[in-house]
Amino acid sequence: MQREHRPPPRLRVAMIGCGRRAHEHLDAIASLGGEVEVSVLCDTNADALQQAQKKAPDALAGANLGALLADRPCEVAVLCLRPSAERRAITEALASANGLRAVLVEKPAAASAAEARDGYRDIEVPVFVFHQMRLLPWAQKLRSWVREHPAENEVRIEGFCYGTLFDQGLHLLDLVTWLEGGLPATIDRVVAEQEPARVSAQRPLPIEWRLDTVHPGPIWTEIESSWGGERKIRLGCGPLATDAADWLGKRLRYDTADGWIEFHAANGLAAGGTWADLGWEESGSPAKYLKATASVYVAMRTWLLEDGPEPDLPTLDEHVALLTWCERALDEGNAERLSRPAYLPPGDSSKEGANRTGLSVVIPLTDHRGFAEDCVRSWTQDQEGAADDFRLVLISNRDTEPLAEQLRPLLRPEDLLLSTELPAATLGQGDMDEYARGIEATDDEWIFLSEPHCLAQSDSVREMRRFFAENEAAGFCAHTIDGHANGWGKMEALFFDEGFAQWSQPGHWAKMIIRGFGIRRQVYEAVGGLRLPFGRFSEWLLAADLHRAGYYLEYDPRVRLLHHYTLEKPFLDEAIEEFVSGQARYLSEIPLGERTPYYPDVAPLGGEVDRRWARLERRASKAAAAQWGKNGDSETKTTSPRWEEWLPAVHRARIWRDWGSFLVQVLAQRFPERAFPHFQKYYNAQVALCFDKHLPHLDDDSAEGERVSLRHGRQRQWTAEEDDFRELPGFSSREQTGGEPFCWTGPVCGIPAVLPPGRIILEIDLVSVLATLPEEDVFLLPGRRLGRDQRLQPEVSGNGRRLRFTLPKQREWRREWLALAARPIPPSEREPRTLGLPVARLRLLRPDH
Repeated sequence: MQREHRPPPRLRVAMIGCGRRAHEHLDAIASLGGEVEVSVLCDTNADALQQAQKKAPDALAGANLGALLADRPCEVAVLCLRPSAERRAITEALASANGLRAVLVEKPAAASAAEARDGYRDIEVPVFVFHQMRLLPWAQKLRSWVREHPAENEVRIEGFCYGTLFDQGLHLLDLVTWLEGGLPATIDRVVAEQEPARVSAQRPLPIEWRLDTVHPGPIWTEIESSWGGERKIRLGCGPLATDAADWLGKRLRYDTADGWIEFHAANGLAAGGTWADLGWEESGSPAKYLKATASVYVAMRTWLLEDGPEPDLPTLDEHVALLTWCERALDEGNAERLSRPAYLPPGDSSKEGANRTGLSVVIPLTDHRGFAEDCVRSWTQDQEGAADDFRLVLISNRDTEPLAEQLRPLLRPEDLLLSTELPAATLGQGDMDEYARGIEATDDEWIFLSEPHCLAQSDSVREMRRFFAENEAAGFCAHTIDGHANGWGKMEALFFDEGFAQWSQPGHWAKMIIRGFGIRRQVYEAVGGLRLPFGRFSEWLLAADLHRAGYYLEYDPRVRLLHHYTLEKPFLDEAIEEFVSGQARYLSEIPLGERTPYYPDVAPLGGEVDRRWARLERRASKAAAAQWGKNGDSETKTTSPRWEEWLPAVHRARIWRDWGSFLVQVLAQRFPERAFPHFQKYYNAQVALCFDKHLPHLDDDSAEGERVSLRHGRQRQWTAEEDDFRELPGFSSREQTGGEPFCWTGPVCGIPAVLPPGRIILEIDLVSVLATLPEEDVFLLPGRRLGRDQRLQPEVSGNGRRLRFTLPKQREWRREWLALAARPIPPSEREPRTLGLPVARLRLLRPDH
């Protein structure tokens, strides 16, 4: 009689917190083929819960953890929460859950050691912290080597990671503690830095760097400590620790007198010196991290359901000890800071008897809107403090010269009135040349730029001097007090407030608002000042240039100015056009590699190629959704085009602009909230029309077989033999891993190619950060002009690193868009982008030639 075959029992998991980090867990569990199942999904964010349900459709989902666990008991609960998240209700539900046998917590378990200790005290089952790096194959090799080679001479351990101490630094510290059998006993030196300006002074911060507002502690830390005797460690965490182009920047190196062993997150394990012949050259990849994550669940299942050994993960007590050690290191009396930025003058000018640094307030008189006299009085007569706290610099041109003479009696002896021969601004919004002339007219280190329709508050000078004297940032934007006399002013104020809610956040680079902006002269000159050929748009360009050079800007709400908004629609129309004309010139003259991600391409309303790519992108997205089982999503459902979509794009924009402005005229004064959506449509349509007027269109007619590189967005064609493809839609800026440059794509990216007659092969080389790629995870969709409307699957070779697509045979030269679609890699806490493929090279091949 045959025994009945019973499938092995499944480990049931409750996923609590369904943000980006949870998706790595969900993918790892899915890779196990049924040994582990996600039974419960819990999150108070409905959108996050919906996204997680796509990967675990059979799970019971909701926001009430207690009720979910009562209906679906689970053996393991996994907490993917922010350190600052409130845990009391969660831990109470876990403490009373039936059948729960273990808890896994993502690091750090809380915002502090005390909170981690107290937050889980009611849970009686074992609590482990998720440090899967212990389970990487080369980490296991490294541990065996460390234990087999007790040091007879000095051993120097160096650890570096791209994240902060309480983020990626905890991974390295846990790994070192696991390798060495305990935490270092003594802490010899600590450098802890929270001020981004000091970090920028050491090395310009990369564009990918963002201020970490999630994890506690400084943004840069360096700790030197030892176990006593000859075993020492130096740990560096933060933006200065690794090459910014290194996507997985975590490294641990053992150096002795005989040789070295190095573990690198992206490149695996390597050895040199006496141990060079160990043969430990081993590559790393995100796929191996995913496999390590999956191995945690395999170990938990073996332990809980098959009486296997306990998983080799840190317990909550060990994690609390790790957090306590980090907190003690930061509290050490010998903690240092990075060196002071060169552009920050020493001393506090607010103190009596200190050296007073000069401050110039620069205001051109163009665009005064009738408030010029009130503006000047607010500076020269209404300010608190000493007369020599600042000087006012007014600039006039040919048209504003009579107004300047009327204002002259209001100026003090130290103030300047510059008369220029500059012509009046064409569209009435002021001339950036005048700001540049005003800055050049003084040698003061502190500069504040404002407009003649802005009125200073009585403490404005005092507060901006305080900022410059006490703060290490390169500059700041001031707070705006709204002044509007009619509906159009209300609409513009609401529009500005909507954008400023984002700009004012810590770490956001776009804080150059010329109605009230302070900057240090040394910084202004270091980046080349205002880029005057681009007109009013040079205001925003200065913000991008500062951030690109690593300079840090802040928002100071204590420096306040009353800003009088637009009074009439024609003036706002002209203001938009002046700004857009400068931006259009910038887009047409500056390579996209320099301006991404600050100011990427703007697709003009006209241009058949842009419309062809937009249609192909929609088709590729729908095809990808259908191929990967997401055809039920709302975003992939097809709908019939509305009537206005049959109109040319330019006509649609004019209708939206004129209809929106009409509704604003009717509603804005009495019902501003109802009018604001119509104002947004008007504003965006006016911007689009101005781009259509000033941005050159793509000429789709060219000589047969012409090969020209894409220099300015989509305005010129590109031949796929070119190596630099950062300018294509859906491709990111250049990155690097293991010395190999590459660009990430999005889930759908576009390739405009010049295709010769005959059979053509598109060859795509990937880099090693991606595991072996299944053929079904990527496809190519040609445009309709190639005669096919079907997905092309690749031939995969080179261990999944090379994709070859055979395109339909052509009879003549043809320009065509190709859409490359890849199954998206789930985003993580440290990687906000949704990634597709890491592409190192694109080539078009003609096998018959």
